Amino acid sequence: MKYTLHQLRTFAVLAQTEHFGKAAELLGVSQPTVSNDIRNLERALGVVLFKRSRAGSRLTPAGAALVEQVDLVLREAEKLGELARAAQATQTVRFGLSPSLVNRLAPAVLAALDQETNTRSPRTSVKLLEVGTGELEGLLIREQADLVAGHFVQAPPGARGATIGQDAIWVVSGPGKFHPDKPVEVASLRNKKLLIWPRENSPRYYDYLVGLLHGAGIEPEISHAGLRVSGAYSYMLTTGRAYSLVPEDFALEIPQSLSAAPISPPASIPLDVAWRQPALPGVEYLIQLIIKVRENWAHAG
Repeated sequence: MKYTLHQLRTFAVLAQTEHFGKAAELLGVSQPTVSNDIRNLERALGVVLFKRSRAGSRLTPAGAALVEQVDLVLREAEKLGELARAAQATQTVRFGLSPSLVNRLAPAVLAALDQETNTRSPRTSVKLLEVGTGELEGLLIREQADLVAGHFVQAPPGARGATIGQDAIWVVSGPGKFHPDKPVEVASLRNKKLLIWPRENSPRYYDYLVGLLHGAGIEPEISHAGLRVSGAYSYMLTTGRAYSLVPEDFALEIPQSLSAAPISPPASIPLDVAWRQPALPGVEYLIQLIIKVRENWAHAG
């Protein structure tokens, strides 16, 4: 038994008008097309649906028994179309971020997204996923995120990646230790404790930061935090017992219980994005929005 929604729609209109010519006019097709649709539907169902005469067409008992059910099928089919259109109108991108980007970049991107999607179709919404340093690639591998952004992010198999900027390295410690307008010589960090997450979280990132200290002739005493220096071990920073080397984004949004300054000589780390393939349409748009936000920051000084 094979019949189509088009045939059911023709049946519903003809049942209402009881006239092939009027039904054809309402459907925007020829009368022979209506006749053919009904004939094929009757053949598929194995019953006669209409009793034809010169005065018009009347439903047979079999046809009358189907009217309510056909209307229900057509309404449900329309709901499917509405759901599909709604899904196309709003695309949700699952966006994974490292801790250093959550407090400054994420709010700025969401604010820009809120402004731009008022005039953009399809709309793009974002579901933020904050994870610890080194956990972004896992989100892509487990298909829990569509796009991730962080530092020293490597695209896993089945994903693509790109570097979209550079972030300056700042030093953070207790209140009054540093001033944002006074760069801190790396060499002055000698004999101070470095708070950093374990190397296995992100070996390249870890080695780069520790390498900055080695370059200044410092063999740092290291205290390992968990997945982020802003977590349970942050008391070591607020009490001034340790310092951390962090991206500028993180440093500019620290609480009053901390202080921060850029390091000297200046150093920077790559800001990377990676995304699953095939990419959702909203992913490229979101990447461009991140770049735009950062460009606006640069122009604002």
